[in-house]
Amino acid sequence: MIWLLSTLAWAENAVDIEVVRHGQLNTSTPALIVKVRQPLTQLDVRFTCSGKSYALGQSAERGELKIPIETPKGNHACKGTLSIEMDDGSSGSMPLNFEVTMHPELKMSIPEDKVDLKKGTLNVKLDRPSETYSISLFDSDNTEVGQGFERVDPAFNLGFTEVTWEALSDDVAVIQVQGKDIYGFTTETKLFPWSYDIPHEDVIFDSNESTIPTEEVYKLTDVQSEVQAVVAKYNQFAVVNLYVAGYTDTVGAPSHNKSLSEQRAKSIAHWFKESGFQGNIYYQGFGESVLAIPTADGVDEAQNRRVLYVVAATEPNRGGSFPASNWKALR
Repeated sequence: MIWLLSTLAWAENAVDIEVVRHGQLNTSTPALIVKVRQPLTQLDVRFTCSGKSYALGQSAERGELKIPIETPKGNHACKGTLSIEMDDGSSGSMPLNFEVTMHPELKMSIPEDKVDLKKGTLNVKLDRPSETYSISLFDSDNTEVGQGFERVDPAFNLGFTEVTWEALSDDVAVIQVQGKDIYGFTTETKLFPWSYDIPHEDVIFDSNESTIPTEEVYKLTDVQSEVQAVVAKYNQFAVVNLYVAGYTDTVGAPSHNKSLSEQRAKSIAHWFKESGFQGNIYYQGFGESVLAIPTADGVDEAQNRRVLYVVAATEPNRGGSFPASNWKALR
């Protein structure tokens, strides 16, 4: 990102000027770089960028002097003068006239519904023109098991790009995606493409109640070790969360059923927390909106009175068993 601005034609090319035109907030700043080719009795650099003044005055040996340009986000015009005086008394000056840009932090977007593990593809874009994308896949032993790379067509570098990869294993714990923009800045994100719907026997609650009956606790104890096994496998990569979703049959008013299913999900969530689950726990009630066994209204169907336990790093994709994303964090 160092661009040649101009070269002094006098004093046998005693000084060269280069400009780092692009900076990024919290990453780097634009800069003016003075390359001294031979010793100078005096070097004076004075310029302003969008009203802010910069000055350098000193003798100088051979080497580089870098003047960082601290600017807010946006484009900035810079003007000034560079003057030198050499040991033999010769001197000269030149105008400075250049522009710099301070970019915001680079952001990446990857739609969840465009990540296809079976095909080995995902769609990704940056919030400014992109140049390349690279993908690395790691298994649960943190061994690299796949790679992907895509150079972006300059004519389509503001939209989504499909990136493909080849995996050597079905055990993919992390998809690491890096994007590079046309200015040389990079950003990285990690996807955790695993989610476990824990098989279990459903707790049977008393009618219209959300307290877990003592005689039903064993059903939760029976799956606790399986939940913890998933945590142990993946907690080196991310915080492993538990999502508890509750459902009812069609007996009663839909609004009441939704509230009842949420309270039952919350009770089970509390049990896991009190039993030592270390990650975040979220719960949500869907009432009769997702029936395991389709029935008419007012039908007492035991298979519809159920709770799902999902262990994952990110919340379940909306759709299917999860028609809404109103997960509540257990406090």
